[in-house]
Amino acid sequence: MTAWTALTFDKAEKPETAFMQGTGGVSLFALLLCIGAGVKAIITSSSDDKLRKVAQLGTKDDDVLGINYRNTPDLGREVWKLS
Repeated sequence: MTAWTALTFDKAEKPETAFMQGTGGVSLFALLLCIGAGVKAIITSSSDDKLRKVAQLGTKDDDVLGINYRNTPDLGREVWKLS
């Protein structure tokens, strides 16, 4: 509930983008909360296959953006660019 409240409590202050590291259970739960709240999600994985699968969870093409951290030398710059 705390995470959901942080994403939805004050619509004037709702974040536009959230960042999740990895595709484990906690990250995927956070990803689903973001999708439900209409917040664009950026998620990392070392597997392009996993990134394709999690991108399909979004309702629009840019709801979930994935970054393969093994193929991205400057992860911070890529996150900044996508957000």
